[in-house]
Amino acid sequence: MTQSPESWPTGEEPPWLEQLERLGGVGSWRWTLDTGELRWSRYLYEIFGLDPRGPPVAFEDAGTVFSAATWPALRQGVLDAVATGGGFEVEAEFRRGDSSWGWAIARGQAVLDGTGRAIQVLGTFQDVTQRRRAETALRVSEARLRAIFDAAGDSIVIMDESLTILMANPAAARMHGCAISQLVGSQMHTWLPERHRPLLQADVQSRSSEDHATHRRGQRDGLTCLRADGQEFPVEVTLMQLSLDGRRFYAAAARDITGAVQAAQALERSRNDLRSLVSRMQEIEEQVRRRIARDLHDELQQPLAAIRMDAMAMAAQPGSGSVSELSERMVAMAGKAIAATRRIVNDLRPQILDDLGLSAALRSMVGGFAVRTGIQCECQTLGDDGADEALAAVVADCVYRLAQESLNNVHRHARATKVHVLLDLTAQDKLVLRIADDGTGISAGALKKPGSFGLLGMEERVNSLGGQLRIGPATRGGTLVEAELPVTG
Repeated sequence: MTQSPESWPTGEEPPWLEQLERLGGVGSWRWTLDTGELRWSRYLYEIFGLDPRGPPVAFEDAGTVFSAATWPALRQGVLDAVATGGGFEVEAEFRRGDSSWGWAIARGQAVLDGTGRAIQVLGTFQDVTQRRRAETALRVSEARLRAIFDAAGDSIVIMDESLTILMANPAAARMHGCAISQLVGSQMHTWLPERHRPLLQADVQSRSSEDHATHRRGQRDGLTCLRADGQEFPVEVTLMQLSLDGRRFYAAAARDITGAVQAAQALERSRNDLRSLVSRMQEIEEQVRRRIARDLHDELQQPLAAIRMDAMAMAAQPGSGSVSELSERMVAMAGKAIAATRRIVNDLRPQILDDLGLSAALRSMVGGFAVRTGIQCECQTLGDDGADEALAAVVADCVYRLAQESLNNVHRHARATKVHVLLDLTAQDKLVLRIADDGTGISAGALKKPGSFGLLGMEERVNSLGGQLRIGPATRGGTLVEAELPVTG
């Protein structure tokens, strides 16, 4: 094969040809078989990055500018066109003059004479490097997205507007206990219990006018899905809406939260068990206190009282001064022992709580607190007379101990001058205890301080009876302790 330096095709390439080729991104060539003449258009030189004043690349040398992977197919296409009088189209990778690589679609067609013999081959060379790079980048991106889609730990399904599943990842198949092929092509509704299907339809319809929207449902909604065997399981689902080429699609990412729900239920059971245990321990503690108080009263306080009476009788009889002095000391000591015993009994189990009820017991406690500490203390009870008689014993015990612990805290920490205790019995099904002081107040850090067993014990007492305890700053400074408890315990 030989080349001719003559211009295209009759001495000069028409200017409109280059413009047309540049517009289409296509260079052209012509190979005359009888003479071996090969001509390239100016734009074809530009595609290859070669000097248009030089000769075109000969057919037998074309293997040097095309990659080893694509040249054999292009070469065979040209030879077949010559042999059969047909055409060819091959995508080939080529090297430019600056050693960079590109991609092009090479097309050709044989020209026949009157006898059907091929005398020329006309061809085009369309540079598709940018498109090929974009396609490669797209394939890489799709591969990465597919890898992420397949590797995702959460179930992901893609649905069309009819909620037919178009794609599903392996996590979705595992979650539903089936093969991916069973998910693809099925309706999303089939994987939901019938009672939950309106939720999905409502989420889709409420956002049909939005281009991009997400909606989440989870444990609070009580949402469940179905496994292939019909078993229900709780899920959290995020529904995403997307628009592509005017069509609407939905992506649903779901997570099986069976383990989380079971853990939450186990934790709640544990808390309930702990509350029951605390309640039972407090009940036993009160029983022990009651027994000790009774024993102290019956077996110690009464004998002491008898000793005191005998000593007083001895002191009243005429006799020596030493006997009289001794009896007076016995009277004093017995009085102190009786007072101490009465105080211990009252701390263990105030008899007034059993005899006169909670309101009277609180007033007695508050009065004693004011005398003992010098802090002005007021006790107020709201409700009908005898309202505290309907209280369960454990509730009365709890309120009394709360008030006792709160007043002790005021004395130890608050530096208060006034305390107000309010027992509200106006409601039929609950009571409210409020204790407010005008002291320095309590900080959030103090409430969470490790080792605050007094506050922790107060909270556990209330929680064990199904009540609520709030401790924080009072409206006018100081600290407010507020407990709300059911009257029946």
